[in-house]
Amino acid sequence: METKKHHRDLFLESENTAQLNRTAGTDIFSKVFDNAPLLMIVVNRDGKVENINYATSEALGIDKKDALGLLGGELFGCINSFDGEGCGMNHECSECIVRNTVMRTFMTSEEVYKKEGELTIWIGEEFSTRSLIISTTLIEPGDLSRVLLTVDDITGQKLVEKELRESKKMLEAAKNEAEFANRAKSDFLAKMSHELRTPLNSVIGFSDMLLTENFGKMNEKQSRYAKHISSSGKHLLGLINDILDISKVEAGKMELNLTSFSVPDTIQEILGIISPQAAEKNIALKSDIDLQIDQLCADEAKFKQILLNLLSNAVRFTPSNGCIKIEGKIVRNMLSVSVADNGIGIAPEKQRTIFDPFEQADPSLSSEYGGTGLGLSIVRKFVEMHGGQIYVESEIGKGSTFTFDLPLSYPEFQ
Repeated sequence: METKKHHRDLFLESENTAQLNRTAGTDIFSKVFDNAPLLMIVVNRDGKVENINYATSEALGIDKKDALGLLGGELFGCINSFDGEGCGMNHECSECIVRNTVMRTFMTSEEVYKKEGELTIWIGEEFSTRSLIISTTLIEPGDLSRVLLTVDDITGQKLVEKELRESKKMLEAAKNEAEFANRAKSDFLAKMSHELRTPLNSVIGFSDMLLTENFGKMNEKQSRYAKHISSSGKHLLGLINDILDISKVEAGKMELNLTSFSVPDTIQEILGIISPQAAEKNIALKSDIDLQIDQLCADEAKFKQILLNLLSNAVRFTPSNGCIKIEGKIVRNMLSVSVADNGIGIAPEKQRTIFDPFEQADPSLSSEYGGTGLGLSIVRKFVEMHGGQIYVESEIGKGSTFTFDLPLSYPEFQ
């Protein structure tokens, strides 16, 4: 008897413990359910609401007692619950995210399921299509099974994503339009430059021919006018050539003609070209080329143009009796060339834009020093075409140093 009593006591104790655990578990679930910030709904196998939490009551504007027994569509105020025979009876109900998610969970006994979709509901006097993420969890397996339904309204997020997609499309359209306009501008400039160069070459040629006086002696005034015509024509031709170069680069029509050439010889050649301009202002030209520098694989004509533009600018902005120095060295398998002067210098705020087309260090000085603001832009584009970079260091009243780095060779040329 004592043994039977002992076993009975153990059984009752076990049952009490299990009951306490179930009660504790239920209490914890109820607290989490009631206080969760998400919309949470308990639905039975008939698809009817058995419980809703506070967040659901607040969001849908319905008391818990009025929600019990409603179908999911009726609880959310789905437009289909007001049409025809009501919730679940219309053809459109076959696509209902709430109904399908709940029923699938019951049929498959899958413990957790998540689906994203839309539900059109009545809000006041209007209807609104909401984007929802529905998550379902199977609870109380067996004949008493229920589904815990949680709802996350992501309508605002979807609207932001839609606006971002539309903004991206607009940006792409604007970019394509700008690129088309840029190509059209470049094509126009290229054609105009070509058409202008032909008559301009004739003007320069005939004025130079007059200056030779092979067709008769000119008086002093006539000779002066012919020189003005020739120099102005050459200046204009240089401007047209610069515009043509810029337009070709921007239109992607300029290519590199890679060859191997001597860097020291090329630098001396360019110094010889620029020396008459420097001599007029009594500017000393110095060069310091590392003895390790020999051959460079690059577009020789463009390399010469880079040097010529930098040196021409240095002469233009360096006062009489000044000094210009060109240095060359090898730095990390790159040819580094710098052109330094002791001229007027460039303000810090202008150093960021000086390589842009038609930008000048000080536009107010253009009448005194001349220039179009295209030379440095061409230099940068030619340097970048070679896979290099250019930068400037300058201080007002103390001069400027322009340095460009180019790869010593190209794999496809080796």
